[in-house]
Amino acid sequence: MENGALLVTNRSQFPDSANEGSVDILVVGSVNIDTTTYVDHFPNPGETCTSDENRVSLGGKGLNQALAAAMTGARVVLVCSANPNDIDSIKQATRHLSNLTLEIQPSSHSTGSAWICVSHTGENFVIVNPGANQMLTLDFLEGSIKKHAPPLVMLQGEISSKANSRVMTLCQELNIRVALNPSPMREGDSSLIESCAVLLLNKHEASELTGREILSPADATEVANNLATKNRTVVITMGSEGSVFAGPLFSGLVPAWKASSIKDTTGAGDRFAGILCGWLAKGQGLQSSLVRASEAAGKLCEILQANELRLS
Repeated sequence: MENGALLVTNRSQFPDSANEGSVDILVVGSVNIDTTTYVDHFPNPGETCTSDENRVSLGGKGLNQALAAAMTGARVVLVCSANPNDIDSIKQATRHLSNLTLEIQPSSHSTGSAWICVSHTGENFVIVNPGANQMLTLDFLEGSIKKHAPPLVMLQGEISSKANSRVMTLCQELNIRVALNPSPMREGDSSLIESCAVLLLNKHEASELTGREILSPADATEVANNLATKNRTVVITMGSEGSVFAGPLFSGLVPAWKASSIKDTTGAGDRFAGILCGWLAKGQGLQSSLVRASEAAGKLCEILQANELRLS
């Protein structure tokens, strides 16, 4: 068996593809309305920059990861929250993926929003206002998870800590594996990390979590080995240096996809996470899933606005 086939050692735990109503992955996460601005360089404190272009589209780590997972052919449910004024537009923008189902809890709060600034080198920084993403109720979450009973749940840091904690507890009770991408990192995430089956971090998050500076794949491998347990596989992404993975008895490095040119890195981490979990849920081993995730994330970076879902 391939190293890292932690999630698929017993294929019977996953849905039968002949079962039309089954679900491979349930993502509990955010949906945002993104405003992306393109600049020649990032402004220094006190500096005003002129933008070349502004675009409004759909994003959020939850939606991005759910879309990516669905691209593998996995059957995906996204559980999220949005303002009623935006729900029809969100569903319309995702209608092209028949294997993606949205379960959206209406909220009186505004739909989450993000401001993304992209430089000419393809680098970006992001400011997020969570809005309705923080309003998912425990009853709504519990109802969705119990209804679908998926083999794998994906969590990330753009919904409330309380919601994430309840989902993790419920998944433990129902013997559902959880892939956790604690981004952005928050105080109190340690209990979630202790309980997840797959921990997905970039090198900055891994450094923040452990207090260790990560300057090389060797550093990342050591950190991943320290975080891995018999029940938890750890993946740390290193951008152009690839990604490292570790489990109780294995570790390794998967090279980055060699992009011909970097146009826009927005959403690359989410594309990586979603593709990885999609293939894992479909029965692929960890290493081959990582190779596919690396390729998908690298190709995304080659195209400006490749991750964009325009609002109608």
